[in-house]
Amino acid sequence: MPVSHSVDPRRPATHLRILGPLRVRRGDAEVDAGPPQQRCLLALLLARTGHPVGTPELVDLLWGPGAPPSAVNTIHKYVGGLRRLLEPGLPPRAPGAYLTRHGNGYRFAAGPEALDLVLFRRTVAEAKASARGGEPAAALDRYAAALRLGHGPAGDGLAGTPAARSTFARLDGEFTDAVLDAAGIAVRLRRPVPVLAPLRRAAERDPLDERVQAGLVTTLAAAGRQAEALAAYRSIRERLADELGIDPGPDLREAHRRVLTQAGPPPRRTSRAVARRRRWLRPSRRPAGPVDQAAEFTLNVMPEYERAESKTFDSGE
Repeated sequence: MPVSHSVDPRRPATHLRILGPLRVRRGDAEVDAGPPQQRCLLALLLARTGHPVGTPELVDLLWGPGAPPSAVNTIHKYVGGLRRLLEPGLPPRAPGAYLTRHGNGYRFAAGPEALDLVLFRRTVAEAKASARGGEPAAALDRYAAALRLGHGPAGDGLAGTPAARSTFARLDGEFTDAVLDAAGIAVRLRRPVPVLAPLRRAAERDPLDERVQAGLVTTLAAAGRQAEALAAYRSIRERLADELGIDPGPDLREAHRRVLTQAGPPPRRTSRAVARRRRWLRPSRRPAGPVDQAAEFTLNVMPEYERAESKTFDSGE
């Protein structure tokens, strides 16, 4: 992505975090990003990284309909302060490497080495590419790396207007989508541990999101934590009834059914054991008797996750 000039390599590297509370670091030192409204402006620009944000929209994001007459001048002042913060020694009115003027607004641009959101999106894209390429184990590893970048609600505590809250909520939605995609792969591979912590955080952040709660219940069961999975189901069922007056939807009911029918993770089997099982289940060419019919029935009703599981055993995962 083009920037107006390169960052001076002699200066300590700047690292910015928006997938959680806003943090700015220069080298190993934490940097104060200024007063609350200036911090909020930086967080909003980071959330929209790579995209220009017009001044009228920034006014609405920061103040809403009750913006003061001085709002535009205040934004200009904050932008100047942020440029000096991000690039100490930058001459007055010089274009910065990160925060540049674009039409009647501003655009923040940074690479994955500087901004956690850019690194998160790149790593999720790699995970999706691995999943499409038939490499679920590699996909799960990349998802796990991406999810480690999350440290709480985006822009935590900074949003003061509905528009700002909506901006940060979209980032939380991106993170939740990645968590659920990773959880689906983790359950199929019988490797739920890497996604449990971020899945719990997503469930705490969205206590009424049935997709997230169903994902947590299913993943807890896959980890052999049936009692905890059932407790989580009971908790969301009661919350839905108390706060919304509704019963659990199909996703949650299916997650509950899986917990009740799954005594625990199946024992790990070697590829040789799987081969013997397949030979035993293979239909015979002779007329079907009772045993053959039972074998064919087992093949037909075998759950999809067990077929994926067998692939995992064969590959040694």
